[in-house]
Amino acid sequence: MSSRDETITLSEITAARGNREPSRVALGFAFLSTWIVWGSTYLAIRFAVETIPPFVTAGVRHFTAGSILFAYSYLRGFVQSRGIGWEH
Repeated sequence: MSSRDETITLSEITAARGNREPSRVALGFAFLSTWIVWGSTYLAIRFAVETIPPFVTAGVRHFTAGSILFAYSYLRGFVQSRGIGWEH
């Protein structure tokens, strides 16, 4: 299989979207929201590491992220694992 078969070009993406260009407002909002989310995350980590031990901070962050992903998956209707295959 050649690499051309696996590559999606920009013209194919544009054609799939109906030849619409993204609006400047949408692009600006996307960049602004990315900057705010990432910036606030790094700021929160900076303050948290100064006051809380790093492994506790990492544990809280990972637990929170896992809880959010689990809640999202549960609300979307994904079936919970029953542990089949874990006994071996």
